[in-house]
Amino acid sequence: MSQPVDVLFLHASDEAYGADRVLLSLVLALRDRGQRVAVILADDLPPGWLSSQLAAEGIAFERGPLAPARRRYLRLAGLPAYLRALIAARRHLRRRVRALHAQIVHVNTTALLVAAILGRPGGCRMAWHVHEIVVRPRPIAWLLRLAPVLTADRVICVSDAVRRHLTQWGLRAGRIVTVRNGIPPREPAPLAALSGDGPLVAYIGRLNRWKGYDLFVRALAQVAPAFPAARFVVAGDPPPGEEWRTRDLQERLAAAGLTDRVLTPGFIADGAAVCDAADVVAVPSTWPDPFPTVVLEAMRAGCAVVAASGGGVPEMVENGVSGVLVPPGDTGALADAISALLAEPRRMERLGEAARARVAAEFSVERMVEGVVAVYRDLGR
Repeated sequence: MSQPVDVLFLHASDEAYGADRVLLSLVLALRDRGQRVAVILADDLPPGWLSSQLAAEGIAFERGPLAPARRRYLRLAGLPAYLRALIAARRHLRRRVRALHAQIVHVNTTALLVAAILGRPGGCRMAWHVHEIVVRPRPIAWLLRLAPVLTADRVICVSDAVRRHLTQWGLRAGRIVTVRNGIPPREPAPLAALSGDGPLVAYIGRLNRWKGYDLFVRALAQVAPAFPAARFVVAGDPPPGEEWRTRDLQERLAAAGLTDRVLTPGFIADGAAVCDAADVVAVPSTWPDPFPTVVLEAMRAGCAVVAASGGGVPEMVENGVSGVLVPPGDTGALADAISALLAEPRRMERLGEAARARVAAEFSVERMVEGVVAVYRDLGR
């Protein structure tokens, strides 16, 4: 990668989750508008879905030392090594930004703290795109909240919930804007492995401490006996370093007597294909979910969404119109909402149709790109 670029994206992962998919959509849309774009991905994880998609689309990218602020690096014993990695990442990025004559550096996650010390090599401007609401542990949450606000030329938030999170202290609020994520239209292509009779209820996402997979299992223990024809799936895998959660999921299913009722295929790169096969998609996050892409994908597929009402989800789902919102962490409310939909198939279909129309009208890629380009334009003044 050696040609000059208009926008250089920095990204910490190489997966197929929400921020990765949004980055790909944004990069492709900017490329199609005539922008010269390139991507640098963190090199501390093996190559994955995102780099394969970038390569297939002919987008210039490379992997480099970005010193992402992963939990395993921020333990007390590992801090000296992390600080050394941060300094090395700064040195590397300053060289690359200058070599590429990048006009704008677009940082696509708060995990890249190197952006806070990068400066403006070659006179570039910086847009920091925040996809997260980090609440724990508190010292790290404060750091990840302050770094973009205090150091970027503009901060792009994926929801008003994220913007409120960053502006609690009133610092540089005028430089912080909301640009909600969008997704492209898609022809339905249900995952063949999930075909079958009876309605399908799906959980799609990380098996981590706050996405609520354990809450989903507890809710299914109440739902499944009343609906013997219903089918259930948990599609996702744990973050690196938490592989034990796969075993935890199986143990929870066994304890609830659900092993034979719930499919657990692990991570599925085409999560949208799971939505295409599902009738109900549950998003039971126990912490504020900034703007979960799985909600948009489920709505686009015409699924009835049952989601925790924290974070940016109420900006996506109109409760009772295009989905159902439940209090975060409330197993009973989650189970009741799923049961009510399974008991009323026509209502389930009405919610799904309203959801599909709402995504097309409010959450298109074109609308997202217009918002981001407006930020770039502002930076160029």
